[in-house]
Parts: sequence; C-alpha cells; structure tokens
Amino acid sequence: MPIIEDDETIFPFPQTERVSELYTSETALPMQRVLFDQAIGLISAETVIPYPPGIPWILKGERIKKKKIRVLREWISLGRKLQASKHVMIEQIDVIVEEF
Repeated sequence: MPIIEDDETIFPFPQTERVSELYTSETALPMQRVLFDQAIGLISAETVIPYPPGIPWILKGERIKKKKIRVLREWISLGRKLQASKHVMIEQIDVIVEEF
C-alpha cells in the first residue's frame, strides 16, 4: 500500500462557481420587512427552507437574487411547504438595512 503525503489529494475537488455570498456580523443589525420585489439585491435577515427537500433556498446573510424570488413565488403559488416566517407566505421578507 503506497504512503500518501499530507499534501496529496486522492480525489481532487472540481472547480466550482460561487453561487452566493453570505454576509455575517457579530452585532445585531437593523432589519426591515419588505415586499419580495423590493428585496432583490438586498441581504436577507432570515432563512427560507422548502420541504421537501429541506435544503435552504435563501440563507440569512445572503444577497437575494431575482431568480430566488421568482422560484419562491412559484412554490408559494403551488402551496409548497416552507420553513419560514408567516409573512413569507404573503410575499414579504426581512432584510438587513445596509448603512453606507
């Protein structure tokens, strides 16, 4: 059996494209509840998880993209189960107020 050095990789990880970027903070940030259309481009202050499959669709700290809102609207119209705040079902989401 060959010896594997610490810096060798048996199965190299493929190069992937970044799909989202999370923003974190140690302090509480001001939040605001907005309509889905107003949330595009802003940073989510909450997580939205569809069931099934139970994989987060929008993460707290993620910049919200138009595609995410479009798919989320479709799921709501189809009656999909979501683990999210009740206001998400009426197309509102909490976002972090960015101060410049």
